[in-house]
Amino acid sequence: NMNVTTKQGKQGVITIDSKSQTAVLTVDGVSHLIAYIRDNKVKVKSDLYLNDGDLASVRTNMVQFVKKVDSGKKKRK
Repeated sequence: NMNVTTKQGKQGVITIDSKSQTAVLTVDGVSHLIAYIRDNKVKVKSDLYLNDGDLASVRTNMVQFVKKVDSGKKKRK
């Protein structure tokens, strides 16, 4: 969990959920989906709340869920 200050100046907490592979911002008890994984890429759903630096660190944290795909190689079991 990361503590952040939103663009609106409020304190919030970002939770990176490895099960659902999402990043959720909670401010004043309200949750906002910030980023998620779709088509093996990090997608940002909302950039209204986070400053660029915080959004960048969310992306960095989310990249761990992107599966490495080696094209041309057979899948190893």
